[in-house]
Amino acid sequence: MMYSKVIHEKWYLAAEYFYLHFQYNGWFFFACMGLFTAYISLFVKAADAFKKIFKLFAFAAVPAYFLSTLWMPLPIWVYILVIIAAVAQLAGWIWLVNLLKINWQPLKNNFSVIAKYILGFAGIAID
Repeated sequence: MMYSKVIHEKWYLAAEYFYLHFQYNGWFFFACMGLFTAYISLFVKAADAFKKIFKLFAFAAVPAYFLSTLWMPLPIWVYILVIIAAVAQLAGWIWLVNLLKINWQPLKNNFSVIAKYILGFAGIAID
């Protein structure tokens, strides 16, 4: 857009949201979740559950971009896809939190007080 000097406000905003979405919901989120689940896997044997949770988040990552572009006139099927993606993200998050609740006793001794606060704040931020 900058090269061709054709800058439409809606397309510019959509491109910026695309970059930002895949920055924070793409590599950053998946990198943090990968490190977190790799650490937790040392103490809890739930590899199958982590893989399924990852698939839910991975499925939802691309359609969730359109949550940032709901101000654009989109076809109805995109809205439906966005709702499905949001439900998939919510299901993955609930599944992960429940998995942590069930296995909290063996995990809590492996986290320092500061790490517990960081996990709590991160959970609130993701929510």
